[in-house]
Amino acid sequence: MKGTGNVAIARIVDHCAGQVTPTQGDASGVLTRNRAHSGILPLERFSFGSLADRVVGMGTLPFLLVFALVAAGWPAVAVADSPVAPGDGPDESGPRSRLTIRGEFTIESFSQQNFFLGGGGTHGVSTDDDGYWAQNLLLQPRFILSDNLNINLSVDVAQGVWGFDTPAAAGQINPYTTGNSLTAVQLDWAYLAYRHVPSSTRWYLGRQEFRVGKGLVLDTDASGIQIYRDFPGLSSAFGLGVAKIFEAGGFSDANNLIDEDGARAGTDGRDADVFLAEWAMEGSSVSLSPYFLMYMDRSGGDGSTVRPDGLAPTARFQPHVTRANAIGIEASLRAGVVALDVEFDSIKGVDRVANTEFGPGEIWDKNNGDLSGSNMYLRGAIETSRFEIGGIFAQGSGDDDPRSGEGNLNRIHTDGRFYITEVWEDSTVPPIGFHPEGLGSPLSRGYRELENTRIMQGFLAFHVRPNLRVFGSASLIRAVRDLRGFSDENGDGVLSDDEFGTDLTRELGSEFDWRVDWDHGDFETSLSGGLFLPRVGAGYVMYGRSDGVQEKAMEMKFSIRVPITEFSLGG
Repeated sequence: MKGTGNVAIARIVDHCAGQVTPTQGDASGVLTRNRAHSGILPLERFSFGSLADRVVGMGTLPFLLVFALVAAGWPAVAVADSPVAPGDGPDESGPRSRLTIRGEFTIESFSQQNFFLGGGGTHGVSTDDDGYWAQNLLLQPRFILSDNLNINLSVDVAQGVWGFDTPAAAGQINPYTTGNSLTAVQLDWAYLAYRHVPSSTRWYLGRQEFRVGKGLVLDTDASGIQIYRDFPGLSSAFGLGVAKIFEAGGFSDANNLIDEDGARAGTDGRDADVFLAEWAMEGSSVSLSPYFLMYMDRSGGDGSTVRPDGLAPTARFQPHVTRANAIGIEASLRAGVVALDVEFDSIKGVDRVANTEFGPGEIWDKNNGDLSGSNMYLRGAIETSRFEIGGIFAQGSGDDDPRSGEGNLNRIHTDGRFYITEVWEDSTVPPIGFHPEGLGSPLSRGYRELENTRIMQGFLAFHVRPNLRVFGSASLIRAVRDLRGFSDENGDGVLSDDEFGTDLTRELGSEFDWRVDWDHGDFETSLSGGLFLPRVGAGYVMYGRSDGVQEKAMEMKFSIRVPITEFSLGG
């Protein structure tokens, strides 16, 4: 069984945009863990078939050396004047060498009703009536060694929950033994950032964020390298990167053992990697960013892969992902009061694990070895200083029969930071899934992001005062492909092909959300809530049935965020 480490997540969500908002820190100290690379994002896993097998088998060093030689040979171009990113050097007014720190302290209280739709909970670790608190101190130190070289850290301090008692038997779903356990320190990022001025390149090496677009396909923290070449005259940049999504944990990447009969035995200890290429172009009113990802998981020799075996439980019937390629484009337009955001991606992949059953908890999909999928996101709005009004249309592909045919694949590796609704697809919090913040959590096991989901949302927001914003939305949620029920009717503990129902539906439900944000100057408070009205399909996704699991799911959340504006400790 593969495994992955927990990843802490800090989000500042634009609740009208329905997406995670990448910010670096403004005059008020607002901060997320997103690191801007002049619009360029890293690259995670590659799969070029047999050629990639040879190249990746040699390691990523030849690939990066070639890029480095090309980059160093480019003519020198002046670096564009852009906002100082966390990986850039100090301001001209600052000392040559110094340590700076910024961050935020967040504390949230939750009240959640019927997050299991009346089913009573799963794994014996959560119920349909939960109330608890969560807290985290996020610190992001920067050791600024020169104008073009620094070391960046991001750590979570005293992170955890109160009042949500989850036993250790829950395994990777919850790293805390009791509801009042706090993690002393958890490292999220630790990377070196270097700007090579003659070649107009930026280098980021170490554990860092890897993300493309709105985080629908790739959005995670991992160890790796990202290199960006700026083209100031074109207001654009080109980036390449590679990340280790999974490592076996030993000193060697050797294949699993071969027994005397020549068959594989034991755990396959080879790695899983992602490679990325992106071209980001940004003008005064239009931005455009096409990207390409390649993913390869070489650890499938033991019959398991990182996806889905190495991750916390997600929605049922997931394929094993051996290789995958994704191509996509993100674009935005700002013209006066009109705002438009668009993203589309298409994914093709291969599943080399020939499943003959659905596995524990129906986690596996049966397919013909071919994987495909796509996501589409469209947001349009009228935005003024007093109000915002608009709509979102978003959908992702699905699989209408997990027993055969082509498998569905919507993402390569994501940590659940994508946001449209408060309850339905809102999925994870730090560490991933330690309590159910949304029906897409590992406990509730609804869909995450846009998997087999179509959301049509209308929203409206008013700025009652410059520091007080009130937001509301209504969403109609449907499945893209048909859903059917299933049940272990003979009680043998194994779901078989003939135990699927014949009644089909695409009705997942509807949701109404609201939020009030109040900026008090030194700190910010938010009061939000959501009401999800399930239909038959929601029960099919989470339980395989609709009887007894049609209760309204409700959430109320209150949060306090204290930003820590970046300050210097000397130099």
